[in-house]
Amino acid sequence: MSDDTKTLCKYKKEKIEEHMETLKQIVGNPKFICRKCARAAKDEQYLCKPVALE
Repeated sequence: MSDDTKTLCKYKKEKIEEHMETLKQIVGNPKFICRKCARAAKDEQYLCKPVALE
């Protein structure tokens, strides 16, 4: 994960609406799920503890 990439866990509730378009791109067509928080994303860099979806 690059230093400027924020994991989904790091988004604060009050900022989600503000970043909705970015979040739609991150979670669209998910290929990974986080084994810590159960969030899903298309790239593993957006998750704390990613596991590939099969």
